Amino acid sequence: MKIDHNKKEQISSLFLLLFSGFICFFSYKLSMGSIHNPGVGFFPFYMGIILGLLSIRNFIKAVAQRKIAIEIIKTLNNNINWKNIIITVVVLFSFPLLLKILGFLVSSFLFIAFFLRFTKPSQRWLVVLGMGGAVAISFYFIFQYWLKIQFPPGIFGI
Repeated sequence: MKIDHNKKEQISSLFLLLFSGFICFFSYKLSMGSIHNPGVGFFPFYMGIILGLLSIRNFIKAVAQRKIAIEIIKTLNNNINWKNIIITVVVLFSFPLLLKILGFLVSSFLFIAFFLRFTKPSQRWLVVLGMGGAVAISFYFIFQYWLKIQFPPGIFGI
């Protein structure tokens, strides 16, 4: 039988709540005294109350996290779009292959334009092509001229 983490938190919180009850009960039986003249049971009694309050808080937190975790798992199972995941992985793995064939500038443009359009299909083509071109050219100058990184020239020689 496998017990998850939140279930263990709930069990330990209940144990500590029970333990704090024993501490409070037996320290009350000792002389409590007053705030100005504390007795032997004064400090353990209030520490038992604090332990009890913290264990109640921890129990509530563990119950809430368990419910949240169950909802997240249900949501994830329902909302996974395997088609998008597969397309993304294929495009990511094809980028280095296209880099050797088309060169850095063209393959970067295609890569960025694809993801701009793929992530927001309602995006206008003018925006997709303009942003893809601007980012690809910016990256080309950054890597080629500023960082002096040489990429394969590709079929167009750039």
